Amino acid sequence: YFWTLASINFAMVLLANFQAYQSRHLSVEFSESEHVAMIMAAVLQALVIGIPLVVIVERNPISLFVVKSLLVFIICFTFLLVMFIPKMLHLKEARIEAKKKAERIAEARKRDTAFQLRRSETTLTEEDGLAVHHPKLEQDELRSLKAALDEANDREKELRQRIARLVEEQPDNPCDK
Repeated sequence: YFWTLASINFAMVLLANFQAYQSRHLSVEFSESEHVAMIMAAVLQALVIGIPLVVIVERNPISLFVVKSLLVFIICFTFLLVMFIPKMLHLKEARIEAKKKAERIAEARKRDTAFQLRRSETTLTEEDGLAVHHPKLEQDELRSLKAALDEANDREKELRQRIARLVEEQPDNPCDK
């Protein structure tokens, strides 16, 4: 029974080698051939150490069970660890980059707004931050701008509340820690 599983495992390692060779030209984001190579090396090491141990403890059923169980655990754990930890790290880095990008966009919008205000030579009041005295603006334009600013502030408040709700509802992710 053990040798049947070992031969199937060996055949799968050969198939994985072949497919890793075929996919060697894929972009780095999708390429897993490096990870597959590390897994195959670890499986080979486990088998080189594990098979002689199985032969040595063949007559002791408890020891045989422990060695075979550890061998299966090490092989499966290696597969899972080497394949999924890089993906989780990549996801964490992508989230950090998205956050930085959002911050850069917000900062650029602030700079753009400040530039437009300086360019129009507008005087601002502390109460509402609106243009009060400007030689080129008419009263209708001033009212229209104030309404647009109020609408934008309301929209910003709604979006901030929605973001806060989404953050509260989001389940804890071990990658974020």
